[in-house]
Amino acid sequence: MKKLLLSIVLLLSVANPQAQSISHIEELVQELKKEVTILIVTHNMGQAMRISSKSMFMYLGELVEYGDTATMFSNPSDERTKAYLTGRMG
Repeated sequence: MKKLLLSIVLLLSVANPQAQSISHIEELVQELKKEVTILIVTHNMGQAMRISSKSMFMYLGELVEYGDTATMFSNPSDERTKAYLTGRMG
């Protein structure tokens, strides 16, 4: 018998998020990711760091870097990723 793989795409876009709302969303994501794959699109690097095990950085529609979130944030291999994470871009 084949198993069905379930992937859920979750796109969160909040114009003026309240800290409490962000906290609730992050708790929900932490619980959901135990069971399913979640794709989060965000410009909030702090949020990405807290809830993602893998991250992807894109620039002008091009995949620039992909990998373990902690490694990518602490030691990015691409100059565009470094520039964005240090606030020199975007």
